[in-house]
Amino acid sequence: MATTTQRPTGAADPQLTALMARQTQLAEAIERRAAEVVRAWLLDHHRTWVAVDFTKTRPEPPFDGDDGLTAAVGKLPRRAFGCGLDVRGSFIVRLADLNGYLGRLHDDQGPAKQQPRIELVIVRDPDGGTDAAMFLDGAELADGDVSEYVIDAGRGHVYRDWIESRDCVVESASPAAAELLRVSYDYPPGHQYIDGAPEGWPLEDGEDR
Repeated sequence: MATTTQRPTGAADPQLTALMARQTQLAEAIERRAAEVVRAWLLDHHRTWVAVDFTKTRPEPPFDGDDGLTAAVGKLPRRAFGCGLDVRGSFIVRLADLNGYLGRLHDDQGPAKQQPRIELVIVRDPDGGTDAAMFLDGAELADGDVSEYVIDAGRGHVYRDWIESRDCVVESASPAAAELLRVSYDYPPGHQYIDGAPEGWPLEDGEDR
């Protein structure tokens, strides 16, 4: 009986993985900038659309001689080309589609304000802990770059330890996060599960803490 030999599989090279992630980010940045350039061209020429050759590499005449427009058209993202070829065999790039892609209003001619894309993936183990991973603009942040605060009154805390934990995280957090943390620790959901809390805690709104 013939047997097959499987080659051992190893972990991906970390440097290659990081370079590939940067390549993806660069490609996305190029597509976005191309959309901004074409959008600016449409606004400057008081147009709401431009026809593009079926190869998606150049605008149709009479604008095929515009080198700047041609360079940008060739780098547009797929979603900028609408619903496919028209009856003449051309793609139509519409201002409305670019506005939607860029998240702009029709009459907004100011510079693009790019909001960071933040993604948080939380995996909860009912019988264990919680793992969280954060991504900023598509790139995962290292553990050392993220400050994670978990407030869970139902995990068997003692009041004294609870208050010490509050003071520690409030001191280390940014001012905005510190205020939310302070309120969350002082008025936690499930506070009845914290052992050793003084009578009347948490205080009602308006009472002195």
